Amino acid sequence: MTQKNTKKIPLDALSETVTAGAYGSQNGWQPDDPIPYVPHLATVAVPVHFDYLLENYPPFQGKKEAAHEQRQHITAALWKELSADIACRISKTLIHDLDEEHITAVFKNIFNSLVFENRAFDSGRQNRTIFLVQNYNPEQQTCEGIGFINIEFRLASMNYIPQTGEYADTTLDITIRTSLYTDIDELAAEVKFLKEH
Repeated sequence: MTQKNTKKIPLDALSETVTAGAYGSQNGWQPDDPIPYVPHLATVAVPVHFDYLLENYPPFQGKKEAAHEQRQHITAALWKELSADIACRISKTLIHDLDEEHITAVFKNIFNSLVFENRAFDSGRQNRTIFLVQNYNPEQQTCEGIGFINIEFRLASMNYIPQTGEYADTTLDITIRTSLYTDIDELAAEVKFLKEH
């Protein structure tokens, strides 16, 4: 992403559940809710909106990558962990200086919320948006950038084997979409474009 300026982005507040002393002042992209910009980011993060911008709005710098993964003879717990690792690996290829530790924890929470119950399981199409801030300064309540990761996935596990606690066949279809901003005007222009088309 081309950084057009180095001015700080003011944040009135951040998500207390995420930031309350969890990160402090750190470098890199970290998961958080960059209030008051969440509504605009959420609008762009909707997959159909994101894909429309990618195809029809040349200034849009969003990135997208999809993957299909398969594993055989694996437990639900291990498959959830591997799915989080896959999501993190893809995200790292799209975002330079991503805070791997914290984003992995977020992905693990997403996949650990799925309940398999020792039988054939299909999550259906799932969609989550993770908001990001770059180089947050808690004293000044500013950051150098905001953005999001949207994770869209479908996880399926078939042919449960009671004797081993494993699934004979598992699949993961996953798409990561991300867009990062150091200039709020770019985000506002994208939302305006979506509203007019």
